[in-house]
Amino acid sequence: MASENDIASDENFEAKVGALQGAVALNSTDPEPTRKEVEEKYEKASYIQGSESSSIRDELQEQRAHRDDDRHRDLELPPVQSNRPPHTVFTSRQKQFIVFMVAWGGFFSPLTANIYFPALPTLARDLNVSESQINLTLTSYMIFQGLAPTIYGDLSDMAGRRPAYIVGFIIYIGACIGIALQNSFAALFVLRCLQACGSSGTIALASGVVADIATSSERGSWMG
Repeated sequence: MASENDIASDENFEAKVGALQGAVALNSTDPEPTRKEVEEKYEKASYIQGSESSSIRDELQEQRAHRDDDRHRDLELPPVQSNRPPHTVFTSRQKQFIVFMVAWGGFFSPLTANIYFPALPTLARDLNVSESQINLTLTSYMIFQGLAPTIYGDLSDMAGRRPAYIVGFIIYIGACIGIALQNSFAALFVLRCLQACGSSGTIALASGVVADIATSSERGSWMG
Protein backbone atom coordinates (compact mmCIF):
# COMPACT_ATOMS: atom_id res chain seq x y z
CA MET A 1 0.00 0.00 0.00
CA ALA A 2 1.36 3.47 -0.94
CA SER A 3 2.10 5.84 1.89
CA GLU A 4 0.25 9.10 2.42
CA ASN A 5 3.31 11.12 1.33
CA ASP A 6 3.41 9.31 -2.01
CA ILE A 7 -0.31 9.94 -2.55
CA ALA A 8 0.11 13.66 -1.73
CA SER A 9 3.11 13.83 -4.05
CA ASP A 10 1.10 12.24 -6.89
CA GLU A 11 -1.77 14.65 -6.33
CA ASN A 12 0.64 17.59 -6.34
CA PHE A 13 2.19 16.30 -9.56
CA GLU A 14 -1.25 16.01 -11.22
CA ALA A 15 -2.13 19.54 -10.12
CA LYS A 16 1.09 20.88 -11.60
CA VAL A 17 0.40 19.04 -14.86
CA GLY A 18 -3.09 20.55 -15.03
CA ALA A 19 -1.80 24.05 -14.27
CA LEU A 20 0.92 23.64 -16.85
CA GLN A 21 -1.57 22.52 -19.47
CA GLY A 22 -3.71 25.56 -18.77
CA ALA A 23 -0.76 27.97 -18.73
CA VAL A 24 1.27 26.78 -21.72
CA ALA A 25 -1.59 24.96 -23.55
CA LEU A 26 0.02 21.52 -24.04
CA ASN A 27 -1.29 19.53 -27.00
CA SER A 28 -2.98 16.20 -26.32
CA THR A 29 -0.70 14.56 -28.90
CA ASP A 30 2.49 15.45 -27.00
CA PRO A 31 4.11 12.63 -25.06
CA GLU A 32 3.50 12.61 -21.35
CA PRO A 33 6.22 14.72 -19.67
CA THR A 34 8.34 13.50 -16.84
CA ARG A 35 8.05 14.84 -13.33
CA LYS A 36 11.21 16.95 -13.67
CA GLU A 37 10.06 18.52 -16.96
CA VAL A 38 6.68 19.29 -15.47
CA GLU A 39 8.24 21.00 -12.43
CA GLU A 40 10.65 23.04 -14.61
CA LYS A 41 7.88 24.18 -16.97
CA TYR A 42 5.57 24.89 -14.05
CA GLU A 43 8.19 27.05 -12.36
CA LYS A 44 8.82 28.86 -15.66
CA ALA A 45 5.11 29.48 -16.19
CA SER A 46 4.76 30.70 -12.60
CA TYR A 47 7.72 33.06 -13.10
CA ILE A 48 6.18 34.45 -16.31
CA GLN A 49 2.80 34.88 -14.65
CA GLY A 50 4.41 36.58 -11.65
CA SER A 51 6.34 38.93 -13.93
CA GLU A 52 3.15 39.84 -15.80
CA SER A 53 1.32 40.45 -12.51
CA SER A 54 4.17 42.63 -11.29
CA SER A 55 4.15 44.67 -14.51
CA ILE A 56 0.39 45.07 -14.31
CA ARG A 57 0.67 46.11 -10.66
CA ASP A 58 3.37 48.67 -11.51
CA GLU A 59 1.22 50.05 -14.33
CA LEU A 60 -1.79 50.42 -12.04
CA GLN A 61 0.33 52.19 -9.42
CA GLU A 62 1.64 54.56 -12.06
CA GLN A 63 -1.89 55.33 -13.27
CA ARG A 64 -2.99 55.93 -9.67
CA ALA A 65 -0.05 58.28 -9.13
CA HIS A 66 -1.01 60.23 -12.28
CA ARG A 67 -4.59 60.54 -11.04
CA ASP A 68 -3.37 61.81 -7.65
CA ASP A 69 -1.15 64.38 -9.36
CA ASP A 70 -4.07 65.57 -11.48
CA ARG A 71 -6.26 65.84 -8.40
CA HIS A 72 -3.65 67.90 -6.51
CA ARG A 73 -3.16 70.07 -9.57
CA ASP A 74 -6.91 70.77 -9.66
CA LEU A 75 -6.93 71.69 -5.95
CA GLU A 76 -3.95 74.01 -6.33
CA LEU A 77 -5.21 76.15 -9.14
CA PRO A 78 -3.32 79.42 -9.68
CA PRO A 79 -5.07 82.62 -8.58
CA VAL A 80 -7.49 83.97 -11.13
CA GLN A 81 -6.48 87.28 -12.58
CA SER A 82 -9.30 89.82 -12.34
CA ASN A 83 -9.65 92.93 -14.44
CA ARG A 84 -12.01 94.62 -12.00
CA PRO A 85 -10.84 97.87 -10.37
CA PRO A 86 -9.73 97.72 -6.71
CA HIS A 87 -12.42 98.02 -4.05
CA THR A 88 -10.81 101.14 -2.55
CA VAL A 89 -7.83 103.41 -3.18
CA PHE A 90 -6.97 103.76 0.53
CA THR A 91 -3.84 102.13 1.86
CA SER A 92 -3.83 99.86 4.91
CA ARG A 93 -2.71 102.68 7.24
CA GLN A 94 -5.38 105.00 5.89
CA LYS A 95 -7.98 102.30 6.49
CA GLN A 96 -6.78 101.91 10.07
CA PHE A 97 -7.06 105.65 10.66
CA ILE A 98 -10.56 105.81 9.16
CA VAL A 99 -11.75 102.86 11.24
CA PHE A 100 -10.24 104.44 14.37
CA MET A 101 -12.08 107.71 13.71
CA VAL A 102 -15.48 106.13 13.06
CA ALA A 103 -15.04 103.90 16.13
CA TRP A 104 -14.27 106.98 18.21
CA GLY A 105 -17.36 108.68 16.81
CA GLY A 106 -19.53 105.70 17.69
CA PHE A 107 -18.32 105.93 21.28
CA PHE A 108 -20.43 109.04 21.96
CA SER A 109 -23.82 107.35 21.78
CA PRO A 110 -23.38 104.86 24.67
CA LEU A 111 -21.23 107.37 26.56
CA THR A 112 -23.98 109.98 26.63
CA ALA A 113 -26.54 107.39 27.75
CA ASN A 114 -24.49 106.02 30.67
CA ILE A 115 -22.80 109.18 31.93
CA TYR A 116 -26.27 110.67 32.61
CA PHE A 117 -27.26 108.12 35.29
CA PRO A 118 -25.36 109.56 38.31
CA ALA A 119 -26.87 113.01 37.69
CA LEU A 120 -30.52 111.88 37.89
CA PRO A 121 -31.10 112.59 41.63
CA THR A 122 -29.42 115.99 41.34
CA LEU A 123 -31.44 116.96 38.27
CA ALA A 124 -34.69 115.85 39.90
CA ARG A 125 -33.91 118.00 42.95
CA ASP A 126 -32.83 121.06 40.94
CA LEU A 127 -35.82 120.92 38.56
CA ASN A 128 -38.31 120.13 41.33
CA VAL A 129 -39.64 116.96 39.66
CA SER A 130 -40.12 113.41 40.86
CA GLU A 131 -37.83 110.52 40.09
CA SER A 132 -40.48 109.00 37.82
CA GLN A 133 -40.57 112.16 35.73
CA ILE A 134 -36.79 112.42 35.46
CA ASN A 135 -36.65 108.79 34.41
CA LEU A 136 -38.73 109.71 31.36
CA THR A 137 -35.66 111.42 29.96
CA LEU A 138 -33.95 108.01 29.94
CA THR A 139 -36.90 106.36 28.21
CA SER A 140 -37.12 109.05 25.55
CA TYR A 141 -33.37 108.84 24.94
CA MET A 142 -33.48 105.08 24.33
CA ILE A 143 -36.51 105.40 22.01
CA PHE A 144 -34.86 107.98 19.77
CA GLN A 145 -31.57 106.13 20.02
CA GLY A 146 -33.25 103.20 18.28
CA LEU A 147 -35.18 105.24 15.67
CA ALA A 148 -32.52 107.71 14.54
CA PRO A 149 -30.12 105.22 12.83
CA THR A 150 -32.78 104.34 10.27
CA ILE A 151 -32.88 107.99 9.17
CA TYR A 152 -29.10 108.32 9.09
CA GLY A 153 -28.77 105.19 6.99
CA ASP A 154 -30.94 106.59 4.18
CA LEU A 155 -29.36 110.03 4.50
CA SER A 156 -25.82 108.66 4.18
CA ASP A 157 -26.76 106.58 1.13
CA MET A 158 -28.22 109.62 -0.64
CA ALA A 159 -25.94 112.46 0.51
CA GLY A 160 -22.79 110.59 1.58
CA ARG A 161 -21.18 109.55 4.84
CA ARG A 162 -19.49 112.88 5.58
CA PRO A 163 -22.63 115.08 5.37
CA ALA A 164 -24.49 112.58 7.57
CA TYR A 165 -21.71 112.74 10.16
CA ILE A 166 -21.69 116.55 10.04
CA VAL A 167 -25.45 116.76 10.54
CA GLY A 168 -25.36 114.26 13.40
CA PHE A 169 -22.57 115.97 15.31
CA ILE A 170 -24.09 119.42 14.85
CA ILE A 171 -27.33 118.17 16.40
CA TYR A 172 -25.43 116.37 19.16
CA ILE A 173 -23.18 119.30 20.11
CA GLY A 174 -26.08 121.74 20.02
CA ALA A 175 -28.16 119.46 22.29
CA CYS A 176 -25.27 119.09 24.74
CA ILE A 177 -24.85 122.87 24.96
CA GLY A 178 -28.60 123.30 25.43
CA ILE A 179 -28.73 120.71 28.23
CA ALA A 180 -25.90 122.49 30.02
CA LEU A 181 -27.80 125.82 29.87
CA GLN A 182 -31.40 124.69 30.43
CA ASN A 183 -33.30 125.18 33.68
CA SER A 184 -36.63 123.42 33.03
CA PHE A 185 -37.77 119.82 32.78
CA ALA A 186 -39.48 120.32 29.39
CA ALA A 187 -36.29 121.66 27.84
CA LEU A 188 -34.30 118.77 29.31
CA PHE A 189 -36.77 116.26 27.91
CA VAL A 190 -36.67 117.70 24.36
CA LEU A 191 -32.92 118.21 24.35
CA ARG A 192 -32.32 114.63 25.50
CA CYS A 193 -34.33 113.44 22.50
CA LEU A 194 -32.23 115.61 20.19
CA GLN A 195 -29.06 114.40 21.86
CA ALA A 196 -30.04 110.79 21.15
CA CYS A 197 -30.85 111.65 17.53
CA GLY A 198 -27.49 113.28 17.02
CA SER A 199 -25.29 110.64 18.63
CA SER A 200 -26.96 107.32 17.82
CA GLY A 201 -26.49 107.64 14.07
CA THR A 202 -22.71 107.33 14.42
CA ILE A 203 -22.88 103.56 14.99
CA ALA A 204 -24.87 102.96 11.82
CA LEU A 205 -22.62 105.30 9.86
CA ALA A 206 -19.52 103.48 11.14
CA SER A 207 -20.79 100.20 9.69
CA GLY A 208 -21.41 101.92 6.36
CA VAL A 209 -17.92 103.44 6.29
CA VAL A 210 -16.29 100.06 6.94
CA ALA A 211 -18.36 98.55 4.13
CA ASP A 212 -17.12 101.31 1.82
CA ILE A 213 -13.41 100.78 2.44
CA ALA A 214 -13.27 96.98 2.91
CA THR A 215 -14.48 94.01 0.91
CA SER A 216 -16.93 91.52 2.37
CA SER A 217 -14.09 89.10 3.18
CA GLU A 218 -12.14 91.80 5.09
CA ARG A 219 -15.12 93.41 6.79
CA GLY A 220 -15.16 91.08 9.78
CA SER A 221 -11.55 91.86 10.72
CA TRP A 222 -12.13 95.63 10.52
CA MET A 223 -15.38 95.56 12.48
CA GLY A 224 -14.27 92.91 15.02
